[in-house]
Amino acid sequence: MNILILSQMEDVFLHLIKNNKSINKVYLANYSLADKIYYNYLFKKHNVKFENVKYNSYLKNELKLIYNKVEKLYKSSIDYQRLDDKENIEYIVLKYCNLYLNINYFFESNQIDTTVTWNGYFAPDIIVNYLAKEHNIKTIFYEMGLFRPNTMTIDAKIVNYGNSVPQSVSFYKNNEFSDKNNLVSKSNIKSSNKNIYKLYKIFDHLLYHLNCCTYKRFDNIKNISLKKKKELSTVVKLSDIDTKYINIFVPLQVSTDTQILLNSPNIKSMDRLIEILNTAIIKLNKENIKYKIYIKKHPKDLKEIKTEFEDNIYLLDEKISSKEIIKKVDSVVTINSTVGLEAIELSKPCVVLGNAFYSIEPIAFKANTDNLALKINEALKNTDFKLQSKFIEYLKYEYQLPYNPFSILEFDTNIHQEKFKELLK
Repeated sequence: MNILILSQMEDVFLHLIKNNKSINKVYLANYSLADKIYYNYLFKKHNVKFENVKYNSYLKNELKLIYNKVEKLYKSSIDYQRLDDKENIEYIVLKYCNLYLNINYFFESNQIDTTVTWNGYFAPDIIVNYLAKEHNIKTIFYEMGLFRPNTMTIDAKIVNYGNSVPQSVSFYKNNEFSDKNNLVSKSNIKSSNKNIYKLYKIFDHLLYHLNCCTYKRFDNIKNISLKKKKELSTVVKLSDIDTKYINIFVPLQVSTDTQILLNSPNIKSMDRLIEILNTAIIKLNKENIKYKIYIKKHPKDLKEIKTEFEDNIYLLDEKISSKEIIKKVDSVVTINSTVGLEAIELSKPCVVLGNAFYSIEPIAFKANTDNLALKINEALKNTDFKLQSKFIEYLKYEYQLPYNPFSILEFDTNIHQEKFKELLK
């Protein structure tokens, strides 16, 4: 068996590849000099034998023959969605046309059985995996898991919306899921690594800000300013949530995140989300005030929000953990954040406004921009908490794999190997 590895390789896959005797050849499809230097170093460090994909420069008239096809693929990527200037993209598309022809030639010249991709939403990955399907080559996607940082996702379809998680309610009604591999305990980060993890989160946050500068979004680097009608909104504490009301928690998301750009067709900004919430709170409190909405901004979203709050919508202190907020409120409304999964895990009604793999009624309820108030009440009345519990059990015990970002060797990698082999079949 021969596999093609796309960039963003993690230690866990190096262990899987190294210990899988059915793999004959490993190829690396590096897209830049930086990728090539780093991943060549990483593979040599782990003593994994590999070959780099060789790239040639095609003539412009050859590139133009596939321009329209590649442009369409590029426009479906997160790279295009993050561009400020979406008009002048010819140079970028031609660059990816060159990649397309090189990978196509590579697939025609080599017997490749599987591609392995981190995330899968970036332009090079979309192009390579499109060609993989054209050549009947299997695909495997992986990313940090749904219960971070202790899990990872490996999926043959994709890692978020559209993944292989069953969408039929009957699947969860008719099956039982148990922790037969003791995955929960294996997923826990050891106490010796907790401080390292804190440093990792700080470093991750700094990298994100640097990434914003790379995308030339200096204009977005401002403190978020959320206003309420008639006066500036004051930040409230967890203790300010009054339990005599029906309280709803809404986590804001990063406007430039994959989940918003690709999996939220009707809400592309947090301003638009607040407009929808303003309309919903007026409808909910039409007869008397009994609903309150609490919003918490995402620490990585740098865009200023200009939309004013209606009465009974409040801004929570961002230092409060989402889990603590969920425990205190009656329901959660999200576009498609993993906070929705936390709500399901904590047996709370959840309403989803975007595309999310977990919006399976009556586990979580799908709303549109016009019927949010109606769906909030429907979720409060009709959520099946037993099914919510079984859905989380399936994700934890069947779908997710244990993962420690600091030491893959701290737990049994045979579990990962079995999953990997299953996907390679």
